[in-house]
Amino acid sequence: KKAEDSDKSIIRPFNPLEETVSGKITTTFKNAVKVNMNEEAEESIDLEKISVGPNKILTIEVEK
Repeated sequence: KKAEDSDKSIIRPFNPLEETVSGKITTTFKNAVKVNMNEEAEESIDLEKISVGPNKILTIEVEK
């Protein structure tokens, strides 16, 4: 989805399992930042090494 206050995009992987899952997101986007649900930056994130906790949503803001 498009970010609320910028031209960036939001990716929200969801983990419905009872255990943490890990993986990677392959994309042409760059400069990935983990943000909270209000889209406030928390930390840089490597899309090649993401993990999502049990029953959690990870919110990532990316640039084109």
